[in-house]
Amino acid sequence: MKNKELLPIVQEIQQRDMRHFPEFYAAFEKLIRCYGVRFSDDDAAQELTVFLLELVYSLDCDQFLPDDSEALKRYIAVAIRNRYIALSKQRQAHEKMANELLEGMGAFSMNEDSLVLRNALRELPDKQRLAVTYHYVYGYSDREIADRLRITRQAVNRLKNRGLAFLRTYYGL
Repeated sequence: MKNKELLPIVQEIQQRDMRHFPEFYAAFEKLIRCYGVRFSDDDAAQELTVFLLELVYSLDCDQFLPDDSEALKRYIAVAIRNRYIALSKQRQAHEKMANELLEGMGAFSMNEDSLVLRNALRELPDKQRLAVTYHYVYGYSDREIADRLRITRQAVNRLKNRGLAFLRTYYGL
């Protein structure tokens, strides 16, 4: 999409008129899906979509001329890429924390049940593992977990529920 097509749509979205949002989103959907697949979870594409919408709301349209260039589209694509990189770094940090937590759990007595639990926890995605471990092993509140992971309390609750559902399946309960 050229600036002259994209700018009016962005301005409409900024005015909370979402009639042309599907058309706007289609211009970036492939990129968002590509980055989402690299994370191999459903939340990544959602996070990038929310970021796209927040970016549009905060965008200063006066920076871009309504011409035949694709400067605005490139700007948004680069911003999505940068957000993906930031999310990658966050997830690497989460993975590191999750592995440290699992290693820390090794300090507890290791009977057969705790070994099975550790193995089951290793099967969870990093964020789910962190949410479950922080809450049920270390006793952190949802607010504390949300602050550590830089997500909302609702997201913590969703992660815990998904993690517990998996663990129930893993244990055959």
